[in-house]
Amino acid sequence: MTELKTQPVYHDRYGAALTPSENDVCADREGVFALCLSRGKVLVMYPEHSPEVPELPGGGIENGENIGQALVREIHEETNVNLPISCVKSKPDFTQRVFFYAANKDEYWDYTQSFIRLEGAELDSAYFEGTQKSEEDGIAQWVAIEELEEMKLHFMHKKALKKLL
Repeated sequence: MTELKTQPVYHDRYGAALTPSENDVCADREGVFALCLSRGKVLVMYPEHSPEVPELPGGGIENGENIGQALVREIHEETNVNLPISCVKSKPDFTQRVFFYAANKDEYWDYTQSFIRLEGAELDSAYFEGTQKSEEDGIAQWVAIEELEEMKLHFMHKKALKKLL
């Protein structure tokens, strides 16, 4: 009897399940994201392409970068916060493998996501009130931890927050 290979179910940022067709782009991807904590709040960003779904800052690791370098770069690009590499741990606090549909790229990703929890004096000095615009035309904001549950956060990040908080 021949074993049928089952295709994974992919989810978009809202949590909707999708299945790629044979013509769709499917790629392996590795990324790193931060749970930045300061003054009882978490740093979130609202991306320009879908501001209604906030997410934790982070993204893809580029060739030649380690996870710390990638995270410092991504935090700056997405929130305009400059963190020294010294405040970023070299090992993630939590890693998950997810099957993600990136609508803004129209690609399906077999995505290994590493999450690093950041807190302390260096992060406290990066705290700001209100919102600020990012290099990538998104908006960054510190949100009270107790408000996270009510927010319509990125589906994959909501799963990770349960392990990180």
